[in-house]
Amino acid sequence: MKLTTLILMGVGVGLLSADPVQPKVGSDLGTITTTDGKTYTGAKLAGVEPTCISILDSDGGAKISFDKLPQNLREEFGYDPTKAALYAQQQYYEAEIAQLKAELSRYKSATENAAPTNQVHSPQPTIAGFHYFFFELKSQSSGFENSQNSSVQRFQGGSFAGLTREQAEADTHTRWEAMTLSDKMAYEQKAQAYGDPIVKEEEAEREARMAPHINVQVQ
Repeated sequence: MKLTTLILMGVGVGLLSADPVQPKVGSDLGTITTTDGKTYTGAKLAGVEPTCISILDSDGGAKISFDKLPQNLREEFGYDPTKAALYAQQQYYEAEIAQLKAELSRYKSATENAAPTNQVHSPQPTIAGFHYFFFELKSQSSGFENSQNSSVQRFQGGSFAGLTREQAEADTHTRWEAMTLSDKMAYEQKAQAYGDPIVKEEEAEREARMAPHINVQVQ
């Protein structure tokens, strides 16, 4: 008799300590009013996670976190704050890892499609090379003359015959653009060896203008 009583008592304790039976997906939850005052009518259970439940209701659907559910629903679903916190932390880390993987994939793709950075770039001409080309064409001309009925000065002969200074520069630019890189570099080398002729010309003109204003004292 005593043995039977003890067995029955043990079974009763086991039933009392067992986890509550959670509602199944599709269960009718009726009207839910959350702790922050939102009401969901005609709610049906669509899913359960450690941190929240998903429902379908008259307005469509929603996810409701357990901390906003009424106490009776929390107990009915066996809500455990500790498990929920661990689950939320795990979800956070998994999202971070997924983002890092996506960024790594984009970086790898961009690196593979990028042009090699160790390419040796061929030298390019500078403005000094262009100046030397202009100076060479200019030296072939025989100076300026005034055009008829005009004070505009034009070159008398050579490559710039009949052109003004501005027109000669434009003509030089057109010819320069039509040249090959090797021809341009030839003038660049001359400019590097002998200096920029336009700069030298400007310096000579500046010295000539300053010469009359320089007083030379002879002892």
